[in-house]
Amino acid sequence: MALGCPGARACCSVNIGYAASDLILALACIFIAARARKMRPGVALACAAIAAAAVVGVARFSGLGEATGAHRFLSLLGSTAALPLLAAAIAWPESKAAKTGRYASLTLLVASAIGIAVVAGAGFTLWGQVVPAASALLILYRTIRSDAPRPLAGAIVLVVTFGMVAAKLEPAGLEPLEILHYGMAAALLLICL
Repeated sequence: MALGCPGARACCSVNIGYAASDLILALACIFIAARARKMRPGVALACAAIAAAAVVGVARFSGLGEATGAHRFLSLLGSTAALPLLAAAIAWPESKAAKTGRYASLTLLVASAIGIAVVAGAGFTLWGQVVPAASALLILYRTIRSDAPRPLAGAIVLVVTFGMVAAKLEPAGLEPLEILHYGMAAALLLICL
């Protein structure tokens, strides 16, 4: 999910820190998707889409330069389609997008098309940052209203993570992209399990 991340390097060389953080995000999302696939297909599909971007990110940052384009594309889909699907599945758990694989897939497909058209077609790259931020705020709003402490803690972690990346903070020597990956992994585990 390196799209729009100010700390992301454009080169194809090995970056173990980025690869490790993408691996943690991929494993967290795969675990969530596997556990949620039957009861919460919207959550499962959203996490699977984020996991796909993270798996390709591991390849990219492990030195496979050919994965750069695929990682950027899947990160775009993760930020502009998977996160909104996740937010919708959490905010409206009784919706068809949350409860059925068919409507979750349709939601992901439509949101992907919109994201590609807006970012790649119209050149409005800020969309790749606005949509995930809005998704995080919707998740936060819904978890505040639900009074469930664990998902609320996850939503707070997600919002703080996006804020830290936007502010280009580098605590403990971590770069913004690593913060994004580790923060999202922790947040999604808290929110979705």
